Amino acid sequence: MVKRKIWIEPFEIPYEIFENEELKELSITLSEFDLGSHEVLKPGYLQKLTKLKKLDLTGIWISDDIFREEICNLIHLEDLTLMYSNIDHIPDEIIKLKKLKKMCFRANNIKELPVSFFKLPRLTEINFINNKFERIPKPLFEMKTLEDISFRWNLINSKKIK
Repeated sequence: MVKRKIWIEPFEIPYEIFENEELKELSITLSEFDLGSHEVLKPGYLQKLTKLKKLDLTGIWISDDIFREEICNLIHLEDLTLMYSNIDHIPDEIIKLKKLKKMCFRANNIKELPVSFFKLPRLTEINFINNKFERIPKPLFEMKTLEDISFRWNLINSKKIK
């Protein structure tokens, strides 16, 4: 029997899970990440998971290359959570995720959004709580599909909308 969903809370990344090409949902939250421990995802493991609709890698550090070349090529993703993932920017390639509805990038180091971000056609919910934004990007308010926008605990001065 092929498991379609896997949720786990290990102490380290269980790389054998990435061999299951039939996965539609994968959620890994490292048990020790909130204590300051972290694991860095090795390259080449997400490429096989082409059927994923939901991906949550809370507490796992993601390199720019893995984000751009692997995550942004998971074109069936509808829900993406990369909390506490040491991300400092979102790549332009995010536009490839046209089915994306929800994204949570809580507790990273993101300061701004690429222009391609505002072209995501199905995005309904974004969470950028506890990042490094100094302004809420004005184009967000022009995205007709967005219903829930979270920017708490950033560096935002409410008078500054860019």
